[in-house]
Amino acid sequence: MRALQVLHISTFSPTQCGIATFTEDLIENLPDVQSHKLRMTYDGDSTCDGLFGVLALRDLRAYGQSVAAINKSRVDVISVQHEFGIFGGLDGEFIRELMDGIKRPIVVTLHTTSPDLSPHKQEILRHIVRASEMVVVLSEESAKFIRDRGGAAVEHVRVIRHGVPDVPFSYPEASAWRCQHVESLVIVSAGHVRPSKGYAVALAGLAKLRDQGIRFRYLILGKSQPQWDKSGAWGQELDDLIHRFHLENHVEWHRRYLDPAELCCWIQAADVGLVPYTESDQISSGILPIILACGRPVLATAFDCAKSISRSMGGVILTEINDPDQLCTRLREIAGHPDQLRAMMPTCYAQTRPWLWKYAAAHYDHAFRSILEPSLST
Repeated sequence: MRALQVLHISTFSPTQCGIATFTEDLIENLPDVQSHKLRMTYDGDSTCDGLFGVLALRDLRAYGQSVAAINKSRVDVISVQHEFGIFGGLDGEFIRELMDGIKRPIVVTLHTTSPDLSPHKQEILRHIVRASEMVVVLSEESAKFIRDRGGAAVEHVRVIRHGVPDVPFSYPEASAWRCQHVESLVIVSAGHVRPSKGYAVALAGLAKLRDQGIRFRYLILGKSQPQWDKSGAWGQELDDLIHRFHLENHVEWHRRYLDPAELCCWIQAADVGLVPYTESDQISSGILPIILACGRPVLATAFDCAKSISRSMGGVILTEINDPDQLCTRLREIAGHPDQLRAMMPTCYAQTRPWLWKYAAAHYDHAFRSILEPSLST
């Protein structure tokens, strides 16, 4: 029997974005599937291993051309990663050209779902749901929204948690970097820099923490996405904030997009993660589960994804959104109880083992096969 042929529609490297990393991790952990890539691109760059084709996302005509190529191919299943910003048109509405034209069963992963989405975005989601054979979401809350507001039947929705890397557990002192930095508390944030990540609130809270005499170092891992911040304004804004709060001696900013292995090494050099998102309806986060999977507790603002994870496992400490005073208080409490913080580390690590990418990919593999004819689904 020939291998299952899956076409993945997503962004891919060298585009630096979380969706690209997500899809590449998924493909890497699908050993019994022949994966092909249709790369969504902002600039027409055709660089990509295993490429089926390139789709210039702002060119509506390109969608029809890609549909024609897909329908002539031998692929069995289409796996679409959906986030509004990686498709062209108003709110990414060009995706409808793909969904309506493809003559293969489609499994779509929805990375952004929320009752607070605009009516236009909600209509796009309903359109996607109607055109899909199966919808994958990252949380039970998203599943409920898609069933109640997106019109999806219960049997057509699956919850598959965001996959995480499999790294050996270690305590912070195992890091060579940590041996050279003896601050009482090392905090880490990671991912793309943008205003909604809450760095302004984080730095305001950290300035208060410094004024209270707490020794700490704050690691920032990442930079702004060039496709959204062409002038570098977001990065400059963060630089200005660091200087405004006089935190130059407390902040270490690694201004690049780290590969997963290096990212995990830096996270494991820290004591606690900080995820201070400013949008309460953020239902997905790649970095929050990764920090937990590296064996580090997370202080997070009370956005939807953080609240969802905190209800099902320990290690997520919540603080109010846009509240630097409370953020400072929580960090002071964490710094004041180092033994409790250390005890949480192996617990975070153990609880996230079911989220490993090899298990997440196995769930996707089952989803792909379950929607096919019996001759291909065994």
